Amino acid sequence: MKNKNKRGNKSLWILVSIILMIFCYGLFHNIQENNELEDSSGLTTGTITKKYRIMNRGYYVNYNYKVKGQFLEGSESVSNKIKINEVSVGDKFEVKYSINNPNYSELQFNKKIN
Repeated sequence: MKNKNKRGNKSLWILVSIILMIFCYGLFHNIQENNELEDSSGLTTGTITKKYRIMNRGYYVNYNYKVKGQFLEGSESVSNKIKINEVSVGDKFEVKYSINNPNYSELQFNKKIN
């Protein structure tokens, strides 16, 4: 019985370790992206392509933007920034992107382009 319990504890620790590593990777990636946007950023125009809701997480928009001839896509949470009803597919906003990695971007909801 002791051997079975030790194997169960070992499996639990392995599972907890894997979950912790995934969480740490996500946190590190988010911090790295924010640092890139703060340290070396450029501006371009983005167009809203989709509005959607994820249950228990809030509203999101997808957007396209172009950097040096390359078309890129981004996704941004709408919660606490603006009301989802104030955004329509086709609306244009300023997009802040990392010069070092243009895949890192942030839609500037307060800078709508008419």
